[in-house]
Amino acid sequence: MAENIIVLKGQSQYNVLRIAADYMIESFKKRGYNVIEFDLTTDGALTEFIDTATKITCSLIFSFQALLFDVLLSDSKTALLNQLNIPVFGHIVDHPIYHNLRLSQVNGDNIYLGCIDQSHVDYVHKYYTNIKNVTYLPHGGFNASTITPYQERSIDLFFPCSYSEPDEIMNKINALPEVYQNMCIIFIKKMLDDPTQNLQDTLYQYLDNINFIYEDEDFTQIMEIVKVVDQYIRAYTRDKCIRYLLDNGITVTVSGNGWPKFKSAHINNLNILESNGMAFGDVLNVMGKSKMVLNHIATHQNGTHERIFTSMMCGAVCLTLDFPSVHTEFIDSKNIILFSDNNLKLFTDRIKDLLSYPTKAEEIAKKGTLIAAQSHSWLNNVDKILEIIKN
Repeated sequence: MAENIIVLKGQSQYNVLRIAADYMIESFKKRGYNVIEFDLTTDGALTEFIDTATKITCSLIFSFQALLFDVLLSDSKTALLNQLNIPVFGHIVDHPIYHNLRLSQVNGDNIYLGCIDQSHVDYVHKYYTNIKNVTYLPHGGFNASTITPYQERSIDLFFPCSYSEPDEIMNKINALPEVYQNMCIIFIKKMLDDPTQNLQDTLYQYLDNINFIYEDEDFTQIMEIVKVVDQYIRAYTRDKCIRYLLDNGITVTVSGNGWPKFKSAHINNLNILESNGMAFGDVLNVMGKSKMVLNHIATHQNGTHERIFTSMMCGAVCLTLDFPSVHTEFIDSKNIILFSDNNLKLFTDRIKDLLSYPTKAEEIAKKGTLIAAQSHSWLNNVDKILEIIKN
């Protein structure tokens, strides 16, 4: 009889993580497991999950974003998942500070956490010592249902991402107490000057420089306040990059919330597919007919994002920021295109070169596809998770 695995599903912007959960379900099944799925957005699902998990023999409970890590038993301060005596693996796709409550509640050897950035792993090790099993686990990549041959692709450059106005986020910073406003401005300048700097390391350095004596709890409380810097860096650098490309004659196709707010003298070079965002399956099919796909997340210096692997699996050339973590598997100009926000002229010239020499671009795309398909499918992730649990 097949062993049981439970997969929990929750809410997700554009349904990305719900679709990822479907990929994981199919991958667990390919490995011979019987998968029981609970959609926690539906009424009664939590009660049904508890009833099932306490009655059956189960090898693993899996979820994205560490679902139910914060649920406590009604008559105690004990986390529900600790009481089940079942291995539980949560795969978070943001910095741990965004999951502070969930990560603070669980405490047991049966709890496992996967992070998409090594600095996130380090942060959990230091500030969530209640979670003993933490590992670096990148996203898997998704496949388009329709793949257009490269030479027949109609979209030059696709950027599937929401847009936030930097000034709106700066308003949040200006609403903070003055001491934190000043800290945020210092951090922003430092992180823009050195794109390899992440927020937690910038805060460490700042507190050391002012000889501030603090406990671990003080650090996480400050991180909670200044995490808006992370949001500003992402918004500002994306705005800067897209604006530069448009101003220099590159047509950029986008999908995601917020783009109608984008203002530019060269707005005609911006092609907005859907002003309120697209269903993720549709986004994948657009990737499948795009020559290049841009991945721009300036705050993942020590990790990767599914958009890198997904763009490759969809047959496009992946354009992504040049961080050390990418170099472990990929070679610039051979199977990926790396760039810096501090040299957007060179980046623009390289895009124009790829558009002028499509055979060269196709070769880069094909080599990227081979690596992503071989090493970054969701089945690969299932195998890694099962190995971690068994060892």
